Amino acid sequence: MKTYWTTEHYPKAIPIDFYELVKALELQCNEGKELTKEGIKNRLDHYTQHGVNVDAYRFYAQENVDPNYIDTNYISVGIRFSDEDSHYFSPLLQKKYAKQFKLDPLNKD
Repeated sequence: MKTYWTTEHYPKAIPIDFYELVKALELQCNEGKELTKEGIKNRLDHYTQHGVNVDAYRFYAQENVDPNYIDTNYISVGIRFSDEDSHYFSPLLQKKYAKQFKLDPLNKD
């Protein structure tokens, strides 16, 4: 796939491990209960429904954004499933679940 998320359109897109993100999203979905292989598989199936060539990114807040408009309980993530600009999922992920996985490559949390 092209790396359009690392162009001028998304200068703050930092690649993260897709599987780590899937596990964090599954943990959030089941409200912190134990992860199961079936739950992870269902979440993988959901995010790969348009193809298995996917990648994941973390979006850090820009320095010039008003902090009053940022919900500090969540992180911004994206799962891209094709080269088209509009082909991505952008789920909200609570920090309390994200912190349990390797989703902060810049060590800002």
